[in-house]
Amino acid sequence: VRENRHNFQQFSFVRVDGLIKANGMKYKERPIWYDIYKTLPPKIEPKYARPVPNIPIRNIFYKEDLIRAKFHKNNKHLAGYNLSDLAHKTVTQKFIELYNKLKNEGALDDEQIYNVAIDLLESEITSNKAVKSEWSQQTAVKLKDAEVNLKDIFKE
Repeated sequence: VRENRHNFQQFSFVRVDGLIKANGMKYKERPIWYDIYKTLPPKIEPKYARPVPNIPIRNIFYKEDLIRAKFHKNNKHLAGYNLSDLAHKTVTQKFIELYNKLKNEGALDDEQIYNVAIDLLESEITSNKAVKSEWSQQTAVKLKDAEVNLKDIFKE
């Protein structure tokens, strides 16, 4: 039994196979993975006691990772965002675009580019907030002017 605990995948296959052969489980009720495991068994049996292969782990870095790390280190007050929303860019994405745009112009060093990009991002955010607040005030005025009386709604 101890061997089977360490060898869970093989144990599960043998157990399900035995249930099917002994009519303890109908063939139609077999798990999805059963057919795959039966037709394509692993070359090396899956065992937990198998030694880990000695393969070096590669570091994967993108050009903007250092900029992103510095941005998040200095700006810990960023709000959360929806990762499935592809229509809007995150604050970090906007910052990296500004940073790369300034860097391609090539007039400043990295620290100055970072500071200018932060300033541009902050001004963009404040202008967006101003536009949103102006829009909400206009909408509030329109809604305030449109007085609704329940008695008037049901008149024919």
